[in-house]
Parts: sequence; C-alpha cells; structure tokens
Amino acid sequence: MARVGIGQQQTMQTDHDIEQRVQLSRVLRSRIENPDLRLTRKYICDELGISKATLSNYEHGRSLPTLHNLIRLASLLNESLDFVVFGEGHLEREPASAQPWVEQFQSYFADSRLAEEKTREVSERILSQIAREVRALSERVVAEAGARNAPVLPGFLTDEESLLLERNSVETWILSMNFFYEIQVRPDGDVPGRFAPVIAENLSRGRKYKHLLPKGAADWPDLVHRFRKLLRTFNLSKAELDCAEFRVSANHLINGMGILHLDMDALSGSLEGRVYTERNADFIDDHRRFGYTIASTTRPQCDVVMDVGHLGNAAAAFERLWETARPV
Repeated sequence: MARVGIGQQQTMQTDHDIEQRVQLSRVLRSRIENPDLRLTRKYICDELGISKATLSNYEHGRSLPTLHNLIRLASLLNESLDFVVFGEGHLEREPASAQPWVEQFQSYFADSRLAEEKTREVSERILSQIAREVRALSERVVAEAGARNAPVLPGFLTDEESLLLERNSVETWILSMNFFYEIQVRPDGDVPGRFAPVIAENLSRGRKYKHLLPKGAADWPDLVHRFRKLLRTFNLSKAELDCAEFRVSANHLINGMGILHLDMDALSGSLEGRVYTERNADFIDDHRRFGYTIASTTRPQCDVVMDVGHLGNAAAAFERLWETARPV
C-alpha cells in the first residue's frame, strides 16, 4: 500500500533487489571516483535532472533510479544497462536492433531545417505506440496470472504506482494513521521508510507536503521529530525541510487518504507516467488532483482511488481539518 493503517507490515525486499542495489551503487561510485573519466556529480545531476540528495541516495543504495534515468545513466557512463545494474556485461557494440531506427531517422532528417520538427513528431508516434503496447502487455500478463496473483484493476493503486505519482506531485496532502512508510523506528536507530527518498527528493525541489495527523493515533511530537531528523540525512537545507508541514487534528479519525497535486507535464514525460495517466485519466480532476483512500486493513495490497466527485469532497474536508489542526 502507498500509505498504511495501524499494524501494516513492511514489504520485504528480495535478495535479488538488494543485489541490484549494491551493484548499482558500487558501479556508480567507482565511475564518479575515477579521475580519468572526469565525471562530476554536478554533471550527472544536470544531465538526469535530479538533485544532489537523489544522486547521494543512488550512490549509497538508499533508492534506485527510474527506468528512464537508468537508461540515461548507462549512456553517460558509456556502459550497458546490465553492467550499470548488475556490474557485468560491458558495452562492446551498439545493439543490432537499434540500426533500423538509425537508418530511418537519417533518411527523414536529410534536410537539417526539418530535423527538430521531425524528431518531435516521430518520437511522439513511437512513444505513443510503445505506451499502447505496454498497456496491452500488462493487461495480458495480469489476465494470464489468474489465481496466482491478485489482479490490479482500474480504481486501485499499487505501491509502485503511488511512488510514481508522488514523485510527480508539486504538493502532497497526506492524512496518515502512522508513519510506517516514512520512517522505521528501531531500537538500534531509525531508518528511512519506503517513501522517505521520494519525500526528500520532492522537498529538495521546493515541493510542498502537508501531513495531517489524527488525534491520539500515535505520539506525534516524538515521531515528527524523528522524521525531521531523518530527513536531514538527505542533505536538505532548513528552507527545504520547512516545505514539509505537520499538524495534529483536533478530531479522532479512522482512515487515511492522500491527495496529490500533479505536474502533468513531468508525469507524461516518462513512458510509465504516460501509460498510467492514459489508463486513469478519469480519476484526475480539472485541478490536476488525484486522490486515494488508504485501506483500514492489512489484507489488500493496494489502496482505493477516489473518483473526482469524492476527490472534491475529500479535498474540502482536508482543508477544514487542516485549519483547526495544531502545528507540530
């Protein structure tokens, strides 16, 4: 689930996921620390369009790049995706499958005055076709999985989809029953929850967060203090940290929700974002808001998306509760 109710268990990573992360961080650090390559952190951040905090997360294995950024990173390092992710399989030659596209583009762009226009036109057609094919493939995989996996249907939101949307939210409102996915409180030291790197990345870009916390659900002053302390480990400035507000509601609440104010241009700039918005356009209102309610049980592994009517009511209710809530 994107945000969880009381008692939610953390999703465990597989050994394969951990191995991927370790190899990516090792490869990235070895390239940045190699003086012969002259590959600076600032250059990588500029080319990928990410913050220094996000790159630091990649280097230290706290988070993984999107597929889009992995491809760009492989290009910057002049290595194959296999080598960047797994540390093996150096790039030796251009994949043969790319050659037909190269030849087609060369024939289109003989006249340099039309190159920019043709590039945009052809790229849009290719990406639209890929988006349709990926959607059809995903639906077929779900259908074939049958009883082995619970189907993800329109109107439901998985963890990965929630991370994608929040990464492209300019302002995020969360009514959270606890901070399970933001921070893991442990006797030997607090560690980031699954959503912490995305929150830190958004804050580093000046994006706003409003966390509305139900009265009596937790020791909020202590938990908020711990979470702010943890966010400082992502190299955020005081001004960036201040973009996240926390207030305790005067009311006892029984369920959580999230409302995201989406940057639609940024979201549609990636293939996965384009596929998701195409499938779920009916759930995004005229203000570019997207909302979901958090399941109050640990059984479903997804949250429930709001239709635009309920979204409008939920946003109004959140604002009323926020006005009377006490800052932490």
